Amino acid sequence: MAKASASTLNTTLKNVLPFYRLASPQTHNLVPAPIKATTHAAAFDCFAASREFYRARKGELHDIEPHDARQFDLIKYSTGTVFEIPENHVGLAFARSSICKMPLILANGTGVIDSDFRGELCFIFRILDAEDISETSYQLGQRIGQLLIVTAPALELIETTKLSPTSRGSGAFGSTGL
Repeated sequence: MAKASASTLNTTLKNVLPFYRLASPQTHNLVPAPIKATTHAAAFDCFAASREFYRARKGELHDIEPHDARQFDLIKYSTGTVFEIPENHVGLAFARSSICKMPLILANGTGVIDSDFRGELCFIFRILDAEDISETSYQLGQRIGQLLIVTAPALELIETTKLSPTSRGSGAFGSTGL
């Protein structure tokens, strides 16, 4: 994998996603850079560089030990990776399909990473079953989530009193059939 400066990438190359890995003596050399697992993969698989357990209380996250984890507590996986998502694009952080084998669910459903964010990509999962959670959840070095980069058109909201009609109208919640 070639390395280049962000300014070089922004002016000379198209269809690139600049990133860097955070310097961490414990994980930098152990955790692979994000990859597309196959030639036609849409998203980049991201790997666990570190794992921390939390309990949410009164709008704040409090560190807990893994053996103290209960149902609905949280596990935060850091990837050790920072991305420079291109302007007019957005990163969408999804759980991998392997999540069905884990007692976890991505806490926010889908993460939205704006193009001006320059922090580390992390995945936070809610624990559905805390029994043996240290062994039954993702381990360090495993693929924990996917990052999909999509175009985000620059749209402005314009308030109106009427919208254009469609055949569906305002039908929702199964209105087109089951």
